[in-house]
Amino acid sequence: TFLAVMNEAVATRAMRFSPNRCHVPPNIAEHFRTRFLPNATESELVVFYAMNLMWSVMHGLVALELTEHTPPVVGDAEAFYRAQIHNQFLFLEQD
Repeated sequence: TFLAVMNEAVATRAMRFSPNRCHVPPNIAEHFRTRFLPNATESELVVFYAMNLMWSVMHGLVALELTEHTPPVVGDAEAFYRAQIHNQFLFLEQD
């Protein structure tokens, strides 16, 4: 699954989350543990949280594209999408 691939990337340090940019709020962490990941480590909770952050934004971008809402509002839709995809990865540590 996507979650397993992301967890492996974090475990091998191929992907590193910046702790000051990707903090899981306690109530959301508790919900994740109760509903989906009862034995999750803190690192696994961060990965699951980041995965949900990316999914929610990307889902919104796709929905806006399919309904042709973005171009009339932002003008240059391609530049907008590129910036949003780039911004999705700001919570990763940079080398």
